[in-house]
Amino acid sequence: VGRWAADLAAMPPSARRLWEVASAEIDDRTLTLDTERAAGVVRRRLEARGGWPDAVAGEMERHYSPGRTWEAMARALVGAFALGDVLDVGAGDGTIASLLCGRARSYTCLDKSERMVAAARERLGTGARVVAGDVAAMPFEDASFDVVLLMNVLTCVDTPDAALAEIARVLRPGGRAVVVTLAKHTHPELTARYGHVHAGFAPRWLDGKLRAAGLEVEQCAITSRERREPRFEVVTAWATKPASPKKKERKK
Repeated sequence: VGRWAADLAAMPPSARRLWEVASAEIDDRTLTLDTERAAGVVRRRLEARGGWPDAVAGEMERHYSPGRTWEAMARALVGAFALGDVLDVGAGDGTIASLLCGRARSYTCLDKSERMVAAARERLGTGARVVAGDVAAMPFEDASFDVVLLMNVLTCVDTPDAALAEIARVLRPGGRAVVVTLAKHTHPELTARYGHVHAGFAPRWLDGKLRAAGLEVEQCAITSRERREPRFEVVTAWATKPASPKKKERKK
């Protein structure tokens, strides 16, 4: 038995429907017997290894099991956090907001697309405030938020330096910024179709820009790599705004 099989749960709906139609039309005794034998082989392998958990030990994140999805885990884990006033920059249609807004004292979404703003308002209802605006010139007062999220947006911003400076401006002292973006890559023709105007950012560059904006960086590193070619890498940065400005030493 080979290691390849159709993962129906991961198939796009259109592909899954095509698969179901084709499968219903196939009536081949050999295929049926092969399927039954394959199921038996897999079952015996699992039993020999102590069952499914033991069989995937060490690479559990690579395998599906019923109900154990990234979405399900994310929805559960947000219950461990209590957030203050959150700003979600480039919030799109409010997908992330729908996960987090129930754990925040207040939740504000910002997006420059009027269509996305409308979609977010429909999705979130009264659960969050949704505002149209530009990340490089945000319509908020200084020190307005405890948490600012910039998730997969920086590559779409014409002036990333200005965007990072704006994040620092609207953060309260002690507040935290979370930035997720593509790492520097050599495939701008692929990402341009998604509205990207920059071919990613090196962790060192992002770290320097966050510090230049007055933030203290806790982490800025490549945290994941896609399995499919061209294997885009993702940079995650966590930074905080100092609770009080550092005092300069007097020259003697």
